[in-house]
Amino acid sequence: MTAAGRYGGQVSSPLSPATGKSRSTRTPRETARLVAVALLAALATAFALLNLDDVSVNVIVTTTTLPLIVVIVGALVIGLAIGLLLGRRSARR
Repeated sequence: MTAAGRYGGQVSSPLSPATGKSRSTRTPRETARLVAVALLAALATAFALLNLDDVSVNVIVTTTTLPLIVVIVGALVIGLAIGLLLGRRSARR
């Protein structure tokens, strides 16, 4: 059974029938955003791979050993949560 028969409709090709080229066109802004996201992802990956050393972390009543990247990401998540909570609080006033 073909995809068109299975889903009860036409299956559109991403290629234009007239030119054979891709139909999707990106604006320069979308292209810049895609490039920025790719660069940030590459930097984050490199950062993670360079920060795999174990560090001792003093948690309220105990000390534990974690990879440095886990500590950094945990601090980022806590900071984002606090920022979001404070941002919502000031937006209500």
